[in-house]
Amino acid sequence: MPEGEADRLEDVLFEELVEELFDEVVEELFDEVVEELLLRDELAVSVCDGGMMLLGGT
Repeated sequence: MPEGEADRLEDVLFEELVEELFDEVVEELFDEVVEELLLRDELAVSVCDGGMMLLGGT
């Protein structure tokens, strides 16, 4: 295989690897953000429920 072709193949493989790793990192971060938002939502509901109970509501 000519050197220029080997370099080009190496570049393509490296680019694919970087894209795959980037996708994995983005997916992991997205999952963490969603989990954090769900926890915050649960906390907000708990605080609201507690406030309603203190005010004599249900």
